[in-house]
Amino acid sequence: MRATLTALFMILALAGTAAAQDSTCGADVVATGETLLERAQGLEESEETWEGLFEQIVIFQKQCSQSFEIDFAAADAAWELADHGGQEGRYRAASFVLSAIRSIENRWLGENAARKGVEPDQDEIDRRDVETEQLAILIENFVAPTILHAIGHGRYYESFNGPDETCPYIFGHLAQIEARAQFDGIVNVLEGNPADSVTLPIIPGDYRLLVLRDKCFAVADDVRLVRAYLLAQLAGRAFDNPGVPMPDGSTPPETLATTLIEQAQAEIAAMDNALMEDNAFIKEEADALAARISGEEGG
Repeated sequence: MRATLTALFMILALAGTAAAQDSTCGADVVATGETLLERAQGLEESEETWEGLFEQIVIFQKQCSQSFEIDFAAADAAWELADHGGQEGRYRAASFVLSAIRSIENRWLGENAARKGVEPDQDEIDRRDVETEQLAILIENFVAPTILHAIGHGRYYESFNGPDETCPYIFGHLAQIEARAQFDGIVNVLEGNPADSVTLPIIPGDYRLLVLRDKCFAVADDVRLVRAYLLAQLAGRAFDNPGVPMPDGSTPPETLATTLIEQAQAEIAAMDNALMEDNAFIKEEADALAARISGEEGG
């Protein structure tokens, strides 16, 4: 009798789990994801709460993840919902999108392992390219600018990083996409803060660049190149506009330009020679600026 009851309990438990799965995922899982996106788009006209719908998106991704389309649908819905969740809601949504991307990457890893060393066929290559293009849209237009904004407001989330503070991405080409997007965003910040109005003592959003450099080894040199360029730009601004206050209103130290150009040259020295040769103008400009700073300071 006990064995019969145990078996019956197990059957009922499994049936309940299946029912919950069906309820969350729906008969057509992709259609359920599209519905979540539509609900996010119409949130302000509905009686749903941001918190409640966000939680449903998170549960949907966790319980129903079985393909790129499903993970991407959840990430896309979170991106849409982010616009309605205020500053903190946007940061949480970005963290979730990064976790959904990692789910996709883990599936890619599984596909790679299943091939057992055999090169992918053209269909898989083409599919991965399309998927990467879609993820690039998320990274460039939502993840990167949201993280840059968070850093500017002192709200960097640990969940922006990978598990156990590893690289936020498994695949280097996705890390490279974010590095380039961060560079574009930082350049926009510099353009919005002219050198004659504010002295910037550090690269805006530099914390994220350092995460990508130090945790994502496949793109470390690319990030060094970006940082070298940006540090040289800041050094030139500081040197050509002495006395212009820093963001907190304080006067910049007289040695700021020297410090910044030395940091730029350190990144250049640590860079792969081939990459540096392909971007020789950065070293030439940094060396010329260093000589100008040293010469004029010495004179």
